[in-house]
Amino acid sequence: MTKIVHKRNAFTLVEILVVVIIVAMLAAFLVPQVAKKLGKAKSNLAKAGISALETGLQEYYTDMGHFPTEEEGGLQALIRSPEQETEDNEGTGSWDGEYIKPSKLLDPWGHPYIYNPEGEINVGSYDIICFGADGEPGGDGENKDLFNDE
Repeated sequence: MTKIVHKRNAFTLVEILVVVIIVAMLAAFLVPQVAKKLGKAKSNLAKAGISALETGLQEYYTDMGHFPTEEEGGLQALIRSPEQETEDNEGTGSWDGEYIKPSKLLDPWGHPYIYNPEGEINVGSYDIICFGADGEPGGDGENKDLFNDE
């Protein structure tokens, strides 16, 4: 008597479905966790960006004797010389920048940082504000506003 041996060359449909279901379950669990970590990482990058801007503003202050005003271009004064000196800062220093890379003027979501030389949050100083992922005031989580006092 001769035995016929069938050699298996492929997976069955049931085996493939079981693997697909397992992969889908893992993805359903892991994707939200990864997205949450990514949002927190961008918030941490925004805080680091605010800190870098503070350093650039301090260097500007050391050279010019004052923080940049809106008339001087605000944060733009950190990457290019103010076009003309006003009577208030004439002779108080000389611009010796770039004090920060131009790309650092944008938060991790691509929105410009907000600079307020009058300091509504940090009275007597200046404010640097990041409005979070949505670019709008207010919000929670990834949309939370970040300030240079935190």
